[in-house]
Amino acid sequence: MMNSRFAWFAFLALLALSGRAVAGDELTKQDLSDELPSIVSLASETELFTDFIASGQSRTNFTREHAAYLVDSIQDEMKKLQKKPSPAIRNGYDECRADLLLLESALKRISDGSTESEIHQLHSQAHAIHHRLSSVAASL
Repeated sequence: MMNSRFAWFAFLALLALSGRAVAGDELTKQDLSDELPSIVSLASETELFTDFIASGQSRTNFTREHAAYLVDSIQDEMKKLQKKPSPAIRNGYDECRADLLLLESALKRISDGSTESEIHQLHSQAHAIHHRLSSVAASL
């Protein structure tokens, strides 16, 4: 009798722990909601940064260094989104990741040295991404 109680308790404890491990491997709506302010802020900063460059006010060193800083920040956010998303947030999650990758690519092109017309195009792209990410944040 004592052994069967212990076995039953051990089984329930194991079941509870395995459920936590699975749940801990999934990105929840709350996790994404917690990250979105930083993600939207990066998109906004990229939009402002590209506008600053397009206006001709940015020096080459600052442009290159700040673009590299923003790329590092985006990569940090991408690491935070490594977990598999829950089905309820899959669309918003996919959009966030895709937009972060687009921002990263744009900033790498800026860092490598873009022409004036490319900068204007990248600014338009950053503007659109900022608004899409703001919409995702508002929908959660």
